[in-house]
Amino acid sequence: MRTFRLTILSIVAFLFIVSCKKDDTEAPVITITSPLEGSTHTAGQDIPVIGVVTDETELSEVRIQNTAQTLSDKLKFVIDLKITNPDTITPGNYFFTVSAKDAAGNASEKTVNFTIVK
Repeated sequence: MRTFRLTILSIVAFLFIVSCKKDDTEAPVITITSPLEGSTHTAGQDIPVIGVVTDETELSEVRIQNTAQTLSDKLKFVIDLKITNPDTITPGNYFFTVSAKDAAGNASEKTVNFTIVK
């Protein structure tokens, strides 16, 4: 009888702990440190794209423009790449977008606008 009560108590405690788990309502945080919003770049010079995407629980997807990135760390994704900027590019306004989604389906997006000059 004592074992039965201990088993029931253990099951109730387990269900209580599991049911108290908080829902993930926070979207991933996207921080871009390069290029800066509104920056100007010269045609023919590559543009470094540097930043980080973080989530308090678990990242499930990070996209830069239309390219899905492979996630090796579920809490943080480091962005470190270059935008090739040929001499023949048409001067003007350009942008790129980083989007991220976590395991709960919360999503965020950040767009950086920049200008190319000759």
